[in-house]
Amino acid sequence: MRAALLLTVILVGGCTRAPSAYITQRRLDGPKPPQIMLRCRTTGLEAPVKFAWRFAAPVKQVGWNVPVDETAILVTVPEPPQLPLWAECTATGAGNVEARASRALVAPVVAAAPVAARSGELVSVRGSGFGPSRNADDGVWLVPGWGRARPLDHACKGASWSDALVSACVPPSSGGKWQVRVQAGGELAIWPTPMAVP
Repeated sequence: MRAALLLTVILVGGCTRAPSAYITQRRLDGPKPPQIMLRCRTTGLEAPVKFAWRFAAPVKQVGWNVPVDETAILVTVPEPPQLPLWAECTATGAGNVEARASRALVAPVVAAAPVAARSGELVSVRGSGFGPSRNADDGVWLVPGWGRARPLDHACKGASWSDALVSACVPPSSGGKWQVRVQAGGELAIWPTPMAVP
């Protein structure tokens, strides 16, 4: 009886996931200034899916009269880089269901992080290449010398995310010394000075 009920729940759609999106990038070899192929990948959206792109000011689309409602788009970035450099994709499926993703087009760099903080305290990490908004897999992590890493609380009061500044709260019961790491767009940035939590 239980097996039949479980099978019914699965078949009726009990295992559906919320729609999501993420951006992949591939830098093309050779062109100057550098060109990057961006692709907005989605799951959980019903066809037809339309795409809308936004870019930081220094990022330019390649070509004239090229549609910007496609899953893939070719852009150029200045060299040397002029920060910020990011792209954002909004995918809209049937029923106006949306999924949004953003990513920096340069590797993240941590320029400053606190040397000490208390549990529950709002802390800020400064740098570049974090992306204009936080994706599901992005976050700031506290990593011990040995043991499990702990994510900062990005849902606490005052938490925010931008390309150059991330603010989040130290999780409770986090005493010790921790390395601060930022994960953004599938890449890691590390601050070498440990943060002490009394």
